[in-house]
Amino acid sequence: MMRYGGGMVGCVELFPIVSAGSGDDDVESVNDREFPDRTFIAIAPVGTGDHWGFPVDDGHCRAEVWFHFHDGGDPEFEAADVLEFIACRGLRL
Repeated sequence: MMRYGGGMVGCVELFPIVSAGSGDDDVESVNDREFPDRTFIAIAPVGTGDHWGFPVDDGHCRAEVWFHFHDGGDPEFEAADVLEFIACRGLRL
C-alpha cells in the first residue's frame, strides 16, 4: 500500500494511504471523519456508506477484516486477514 497506493483490486476499491489530490478519500481522511474514536480502521468502502476494515482493541489493530455497518448494526467478520479479504471480495474466489 505504501509503494503502490490504493485503488481497484479486482472488484474492491482500497483507500490509498495518501490521497492523489485534494478532496479525495484516503485512509486518514475517511477514518478521521467516520471513526474519530479509532475503534475501527476503514480500508475499503462498500458503496452503501458501510466500510470494510480492521477492529481496534485497546489501541491494537486486529488482522481480521470486518464489515462495519454505518447505521449501527453489529460488525460482521469478513476475512482472517487482508489477503483473504482481497481474494474473496476483490477476486471473488
